Parts: sequence; C-alpha cells; structure tokens
Amino acid sequence: MVISAAARLMDKVKRRTDMISERYPPRNDGKPDTVKDIVEHYMQALTEMKVLFKSANQAKALCNQLGEVEQLQIRSMFLVAATEVEEQFQKIILEALTVRTKMLDSINRLALLTAAQTEPQGLAAARELIGNMTDSANLVGNLHSEMSDGLEEVVRPALARAMGK
Repeated sequence: MVISAAARLMDKVKRRTDMISERYPPRNDGKPDTVKDIVEHYMQALTEMKVLFKSANQAKALCNQLGEVEQLQIRSMFLVAATEVEEQFQKIILEALTVRTKMLDSINRLALLTAAQTEPQGLAAARELIGNMTDSANLVGNLHSEMSDGLEEVVRPALARAMGK
C-alpha cells in the first residue's frame, strides 16, 4: 500500500504531538497550553541558561589554572585540581543538555500551538519568537559542544598527566 505525502506528514505531526503530550500531560483543570504558559516555561529555562553560562565561565577559569598548578610539580595537588575540573565540565555538559531540552520542548509546543495561526501578523510574531527561542537554544548547544571539546582536548589529557599515564 502506498502512503501519500499528506498521510506521512499527518502521521509525523501526530507522533510529535503525542510525544509532547506525554511530556506535558493536560493540566488538571483541563485547559490547553497557552502561549503565556509556554513562554513562562521557556523563561525558566533562560534563567537556568544564565546560571549555566556563569558556571561554565567558572569551570573554564579553573581549567585555565590547571597549567599553573601543573607547573608547581605537586602531583597530588594537580590530580585533585584536574579531577575537580573534570567533574565540573561533566556537570555543565549534563545541565546544558537538560536546559536545551527544556528550550526545545517549549519551541516545539509553541510551534504546534501556533501552527493553525492564519492571521499574518500573529504568524509573523510567532515565527519571530520561535526564531529568538531557537537562537538561545543554539547558544546552549554551542556551550555543550565547547565544554565537550574542552573535556576531551584539555581536561582529560591533563588528568592523564596527573595520573602519570
């Protein structure tokens, strides 16, 4: 049986809608999502993003100090410092995934909610908002990549040197 393009699209939208419904079940009062609810959820993620970037800057500063600690040639101190930096990088990587997931969920929910928008101004406003939200989510994705790269290229080699490998 041949499935038409329209049927495939409808199936894809239904799967995404079902996935979002599973993550965000209907509220007890039975009211559907509103743009206000979605934006509030997204603003919470932005607040978490701000804290995440602050933590990342602190972890990067500690990472930059690893060279100074290594020059002291106190192996145990260098090992402790490298281990701490590794833990912070891993924590930030995990938090970045969590924050980005929240942002992408909000973006998807807003896109589904506004998909039926027919008013040109409303559609343009929704697209602009979704675009801005996507830019922020991409920043968190870039931070995740940067921290992952730093972990593999700087922190883990430093940790291996500290362990004498």
